Amino acid sequence: MEFETEIRTQLKVILQESKPFSVEVFFDRLTVVYKENLLFYNLVASKHSLSPIKNECKEILKESLIDSYIQKTKLRRETFTVLAEYIASGILGIYIDWLSNGSKTSLEQLTLLTSELVADDWKKLTGM
Repeated sequence: MEFETEIRTQLKVILQESKPFSVEVFFDRLTVVYKENLLFYNLVASKHSLSPIKNECKEILKESLIDSYIQKTKLRRETFTVLAEYIASGILGIYIDWLSNGSKTSLEQLTLLTSELVADDWKKLTGM
């Protein structure tokens, strides 16, 4: 449970660091967190037995997005929640695939590509 608290804290800090919020800053900071904990995330990505931890990481990201932006959005709550699930699942899936398949793409390149891919949905979610 300690890792969950640490991940939640890191995500909330990342989500609050940029005023006004920037998806690019979020991904840059997320890259730093991944680099600092690369062995842990690599272990999580590579072990099927750690599937509950993968789900927990996704839920932490989703809940952090909801906590940070639900009051600011113009979207209906149901739409917002589904979009937060979509973004969190996509982000986690991309990074897990990168970690578990030994991609030749650098973490920096992956970060840039991922931020570009989710930029429009992120704007809908955050209203920014």
